[in-house]
Amino acid sequence: MSVRSGPAQVKLAVEREGQLPLLTTFDQSRPLDEIIREICSNWSIPIPEQYAFQYSDYNYYITEENRSGIKNGAVLKLTLSPAKRAQDVVERLDSTNPEERRNALATLSSISEDPTFASEYIKRNGLVLLLSMVEGKPESNESLANCLTSFQELMDHGEVSWDFLTHGFIKNLTVFVNKKNPPVDSTVLKRCLSILEAVCTNSPTFYPLVEKEVVFEHLILHLKNANQDIQLNAIALLNSLFMRTSNKRQFVDTLSKKGVRTYIMNDIIRGSPTMRSEMEHQLYVYQSLIFRALLVDMSLIKGNAQNQSLFESLNTLRQVVFESDIVAASSGRPLSQAGELSKDFKRLGFMDIDTPANDFSEAPPGLLPLHIMVYFARKHEEQYVKVILENHARGDDYECPFARTSIALTKMLCDVLEINAEPPSDSGKEYYPIFFTMDFAFEEFFCICIQLLNKTWKEMKATSGDFNRVMQVVKDQICRGLKEKHLSMELFRDPFGENEGKVDYASIKYRLDAIKSRLDEKKVLGHELDDSSSEEEEKQTREENAAEIDDWEAFLYDDD
Repeated sequence: MSVRSGPAQVKLAVEREGQLPLLTTFDQSRPLDEIIREICSNWSIPIPEQYAFQYSDYNYYITEENRSGIKNGAVLKLTLSPAKRAQDVVERLDSTNPEERRNALATLSSISEDPTFASEYIKRNGLVLLLSMVEGKPESNESLANCLTSFQELMDHGEVSWDFLTHGFIKNLTVFVNKKNPPVDSTVLKRCLSILEAVCTNSPTFYPLVEKEVVFEHLILHLKNANQDIQLNAIALLNSLFMRTSNKRQFVDTLSKKGVRTYIMNDIIRGSPTMRSEMEHQLYVYQSLIFRALLVDMSLIKGNAQNQSLFESLNTLRQVVFESDIVAASSGRPLSQAGELSKDFKRLGFMDIDTPANDFSEAPPGLLPLHIMVYFARKHEEQYVKVILENHARGDDYECPFARTSIALTKMLCDVLEINAEPPSDSGKEYYPIFFTMDFAFEEFFCICIQLLNKTWKEMKATSGDFNRVMQVVKDQICRGLKEKHLSMELFRDPFGENEGKVDYASIKYRLDAIKSRLDEKKVLGHELDDSSSEEEEKQTREENAAEIDDWEAFLYDDD
């Protein structure tokens, strides 16, 4: 039984075609069917059981469950009941008269969103009629558009399993998606893409058929369509296929070969003056799936000293800097000497210099940091060598340990960008255009961030005891940079380069203010502590809080 709230008496108007509007007081304590009988009697309408109320400005039925939403001044209309209208539509759809079917589809598409009507229509096997129509291809684009619109809206009520579809129905939808000439009606194409995406998402039975029948090259062309609804539904279908494929790495390779990220960057991100929230979500999903397919597996593999590939990667890091032509040219000889591998790994900033594979024993981030460290060393050799040698020249007290900071940075970036084994969030919208600008975008992003970290370490005159503090400042810098939604890696990197040699006081102050705010919220600055705390504990807490703030303020205000 529904719980009614709001005024017991509502003043409103009731309309009906061919009748003068009736001003009345709607008594919320009376049953709806009793009020309908009274209105029908007033207008001399027989069989009141075949009538119901809808809002006058949209086709939404008033029921006992939702009647509490009626407000003073509302305008209702007396119309055929959901059961009567559903029966009427089914009968006209089954007619041999094309005009009758066309009008019935128009009526159906205007009311199929209403859950009360949908339930009545579905009970009368009306969905089967729509399936048959699509398989037989309706007489006009308008009828097909209304048929597909009605079908999707009826299915969205969740009363019927998507597994009840037929092969013929799905194949006909894919024909329109794959068709290039003549152009397909925009409403028809939009609905075909959306229904196929729903099939991929909700039907294990028919997903393989969609995967087989949709031609990838034709699907991605719809990303260039000027119609934003078609773009949205195309990327949603692409994401759904991506999410359910058994070979995600192969899918990523196909995306790369077909230039999909270029379409997305040029025709959606750069091509849209305003970004709809639904599209933001789909871009977030695409970004998440790419990260997951390329990076997550590596992040879950722990370092193993017996792993030959890992050993070769470690050796690459060592050789690029300590046995490189760059270093030999400037010093007259390589820095590395025979039998000094442990010293090399110490210079590279590893914790376990005898067995550096052990530095990657935590998963995540697993071997992902090693992968991007090697990428940095190979693709940006000069910058990599500069980072290592600059740190080496500072001495032990002020050295920024490359390996340790790379592992911590990778873990932090995975946290910020939500790179993990979890499926994309249903509500996520955080996408970043820089990751659609190039292949190996995450690796390039790391290369910028590790240089920023090294620069920040130097400017803050940090020591090993300041490790966490530097990481916090760098995280703040990266997060603020990402919020700018830069359209290229260069634009993301430039602000950091402009401040070369200058301490980022804004980031340090931002972190200091955040700490003070957090401590204020916890009320542990000596004003209010747990009743169970002893005086000694209170004193210790105050001292620790004050020390933490003093440490940060030393960075902020010390000019030495």
